[in-house]
Amino acid sequence: MFLTEISIRRPVFTAMVTVALMTLGLLGARHLGVDLYPRVDFPVTVVVTPYPGAGPEEVEQLVTKPIEEAVSAINGVEKVRSFSRDSVSTVVVEFGLSTDAKEASSDVRDRLAAARGKLPAEIEEPIVQRFDFAALPVVVYALAGRDPAEARRIAEDVVKPRFEAVNGVAG
Repeated sequence: MFLTEISIRRPVFTAMVTVALMTLGLLGARHLGVDLYPRVDFPVTVVVTPYPGAGPEEVEQLVTKPIEEAVSAINGVEKVRSFSRDSVSTVVVEFGLSTDAKEASSDVRDRLAAARGKLPAEIEEPIVQRFDFAALPVVVYALAGRDPAEARRIAEDVVKPRFEAVNGVAG
């Protein structure tokens, strides 16, 4: 009742308070930082181990399993997923959100170095990297056609210049 009585008895005061609040809101909105994808570090580490000439079964038994066993014992690990393909092993280690991503990646490197003796000598050096969601592309274009040379020409001569013109990219 208090606000309605003031609004009815003093309409100019009510209008001025409303205008003042709108002005402060607009000034605040101008200085408010907005980001479509805020910076969030998900503690996910990926271990890619090339094993040239090995089949998927060999890769899984000789490379993927020992790496999984080594990294699954790390504190804070929530999920370990692996993919064994022809000549390459990929192990994805997901940690809890409260885990520091850099520390988790360092722990994975340490465990991998300790388990190196269990791995075949023929493997190449394992690649350990943190997965960065901010590094993912925003847009991926696909162009298909019967003639690959014609598709490439269209991509370079038609699509790329239009993309650069629209996005203000200097090519």
